[in-house]
Amino acid sequence: MRTIRVVLLLALIAVLAVVPLKAQGKSATVSWLQEPDSLSPLYTSMTFGFYTYQLYLSPAWTFDKNLNASPVLVTEMPSSENGGISEDGKTFTLKLKEGLTWSDGDPLDSADFIFTIDMIMNDANAVNSRNPYDLLTSYSAPDATTVVLEFAEAYAPWQATLFTSVLPQHVLQPVFDAEGTLDNADFNRNPTVSSGPFVFDEWSVGSFMRFSANESFALGRPILDTIVVTFVPDDVTYVAGLVAGDADVGTFVAFSDVPVLKDAGLNVEILPSGYNEGWYLNVSAERGHPALQDVRVRQALAMGFDRFSFNEDLNYGATFVPSGFWENTPYDNPDIEPWPYDPEAAAALLDEAGWVDSNGDGTRDKDGVELVLRFITNTRGIRMDLQALAQQQLLQIGIGTEFDQLPQRCLLQ
Repeated sequence: MRTIRVVLLLALIAVLAVVPLKAQGKSATVSWLQEPDSLSPLYTSMTFGFYTYQLYLSPAWTFDKNLNASPVLVTEMPSSENGGISEDGKTFTLKLKEGLTWSDGDPLDSADFIFTIDMIMNDANAVNSRNPYDLLTSYSAPDATTVVLEFAEAYAPWQATLFTSVLPQHVLQPVFDAEGTLDNADFNRNPTVSSGPFVFDEWSVGSFMRFSANESFALGRPILDTIVVTFVPDDVTYVAGLVAGDADVGTFVAFSDVPVLKDAGLNVEILPSGYNEGWYLNVSAERGHPALQDVRVRQALAMGFDRFSFNEDLNYGATFVPSGFWENTPYDNPDIEPWPYDPEAAAALLDEAGWVDSNGDGTRDKDGVELVLRFITNTRGIRMDLQALAQQQLLQIGIGTEFDQLPQRCLLQ
């Protein structure tokens, strides 16, 4: 029986690297709904790009399905007890494992960690993000197995952001020295060395990527010999391919497709993660809608859309409304309740904030500005369904919406 795993973050990598898929022997085919735009962590902001580069680039630590961190390249998780985190929360000392190597046999040590920060922070590289390294006041490598990071202030989200990948200095330093940037490095699409569970073999654009087992992976050779990652254009093709047996593992399966997959005899597993689907509001005073500057308007958005019924009806009751950003993580506060669906209270908040329908056109306005929000998402069916439902419900409390659906690559630009 094939297994479709609805997973997120490093849980997928752990499954592929450690769990044997008996029906397929030593090889597995994984289906992605999007094709990564790059295999370099510096140049992709795509979720599937993140998944894919972690097949060949190890993070300093990884997470189990309960989001507890465990070492990969480090000897132990930094803590105040072991001296890895200073009392003021500003200084982090990472101790690397002895004898780490890249897949070509070159040492993987603190120089690679320092080089990674150097490249992220160098203005010559048009990287996706410099966070969190732009918050550092200094960083150093006292020896080959020690990395010290100094933050300007206590830094809480270090587990989720520090060294989610490490770059090979011995491969990329010569490229940077010769070209003055890594923007056009062949490594971004054709990485020649690996520190992760698999080694990159091939990328057939628009079709598939192939990876083979890395004999020198820090956690030991993976059980699988080969992983093939295939790319499909939409949910319909995705589900049809899974039913036909074109792939052994799928992720981000729409809940509406679960009955079809189960009827076809496939095993569907839902694994919890710390990822929560949500709306990201543009609160920029210069580029966002002025209404979003007011917390009462933002709260009205949460209370004016029936997330509870959406999860029950469109997600088949398989999900629930999170109470906050940290839901399903070890840091969640179980005493916090999510905002209820209460359109009357939402309307009252909008009135209080001064957004009223003064011209009778059906949407609220203030100081000559209509409360009409532009709502952009990608082309996945469930997200477009959410847009349509949100438009109906938000209009009932006087908030208008304008839709746009873009391919994921365009959405993130």
